[in-house]
Amino acid sequence: MTHPANTPASPRGRTVFACSCEDTMVLDEGALARGCGGRLRTAEQLCRAQLDRFMVALGEGDVTVGCTQEAPLFRQEAEAAGHAGALDFANVREQAGWSREGAQAGPKMAALLAAAAVPMPATPWCRWRARA
Repeated sequence: MTHPANTPASPRGRTVFACSCEDTMVLDEGALARGCGGRLRTAEQLCRAQLDRFMVALGEGDVTVGCTQEAPLFRQEAEAAGHAGALDFANVREQAGWSREGAQAGPKMAALLAAAAVPMPATPWCRWRARA
């Protein structure tokens, strides 16, 4: 997850993309919209033919993309565009959409998308000294 320093993500200003990965998985738009934690936008090929949708959303605030495979591309494009908001990713394809129950996985996809925007707490460092 990438969040501006010490700034929690704002769900109200967040655009959430769910992509069907060229229609290889079912997107339950109702379930996704109810639980994704932001403004839902869907796509079929967000990483290529519909990349312009992602670029427009960068100007609207924080963004979550339901694709980890193409995260490097989305990060590169966001950096080139000067995006200063949060940019988060969720792996909805392998963790929900491509499962045997994929057609009924809308609520799980929504939860994965919403969870991606939750900042992780800082992990404290501990010094350990090994003694023989």
